[in-house]
Amino acid sequence: MGIVLASHSVSLDGFIAQRNGRAGPLHEWLSTGEHQSRHGDNFKLSDTSRDVFDGLIDRLGATIVGRKTYDDSDGWGGELPFEWPYFIVAHEPPANADEVPFTFVTEGVERAVELAMAAAGEKDVSLMGGDIVGQVVSAGLLDEIDIDIVPLGDGVRLLD
Repeated sequence: MGIVLASHSVSLDGFIAQRNGRAGPLHEWLSTGEHQSRHGDNFKLSDTSRDVFDGLIDRLGATIVGRKTYDDSDGWGGELPFEWPYFIVAHEPPANADEVPFTFVTEGVERAVELAMAAAGEKDVSLMGGDIVGQVVSAGLLDEIDIDIVPLGDGVRLLD
């Protein structure tokens, strides 16, 4: 049986997205490298980042997403970001719920974890979105948290 994990890119001061919910510069490392990921044409990473990213993706068998993250991503255009089940925790499913390949869970985060763990089998379940991570932590269901601190990249250092 897999585990429930939160793996997020985080700024040094704790942010995972811009105010508007968009990924922004924190996630540029996924597309500005020279090496193609094994997991999609959209991912171009540095050699080291590719190894870390591909290793993480290889572990996953399902994802739980908060409704705000789902909405902020425009529902990924109605397509799965990766080829495994996605469970969207929502008070109410969107009007087009029957037309998209996502499972909307209205019974709470505990039920979403139960469904995702069953779907993932021996693989791990990942979490997307700060609110959903908080809910899973509060429910005592988070097994692992991986935080990737994303540097500014270039600029003036305090002590150089």
